[in-house]
Amino acid sequence: MKSIVSLFRSFGAKITLILILSMLFSGAMANFLIYKYALDNQFGQLRDKLKTIAVMSALEIDAEALGRIPLSEDAVNTADYKAVADRMRLIRNAVPSIKYIYTLAKTENPGILKFIVDLENKDKSDTPSAKPGEEYDASGFSQMLAGFDAPASDDKMDRDKWGVFLSGYAPVRDARGNTVAIVGVD
Repeated sequence: MKSIVSLFRSFGAKITLILILSMLFSGAMANFLIYKYALDNQFGQLRDKLKTIAVMSALEIDAEALGRIPLSEDAVNTADYKAVADRMRLIRNAVPSIKYIYTLAKTENPGILKFIVDLENKDKSDTPSAKPGEEYDASGFSQMLAGFDAPASDDKMDRDKWGVFLSGYAPVRDARGNTVAIVGVD
């Protein structure tokens, strides 16, 4: 028994133990860093995919018709609303990963947007879609606001009354290049 205790007190045993612990720590750190890199890379790819889907969606939406939709609840009965909603429904159905697709316009109040067309949830959940003209406080969503200038996507998962999502945004521009609204995809 005394020889085992004296073995662990020897200089060589201490060095060996330190080397083994250092290798275990280095291996664990390497695994963690590889995992973190892979996770960040996949998240970045998802953000890029959302931006691409938003851009392609914005190109498919008739900006002139979108601009003619009145921001009131009875707008859902107009031909322009129905045409834009039908086009957005085709987009959503063509891309299985999209749960929500919607358009928002700026208001005179900074950070406050208004829904133009918000399709029902693909899963037909209990959460109703927003009505035309319904206000949305986007002051806490900087990437959504940035979407009026250029394609953007959320930096992290964000929560609102519809749930927790990662979203992509793109400007919907008219023939003159003016931004009429943004399209958002979750």
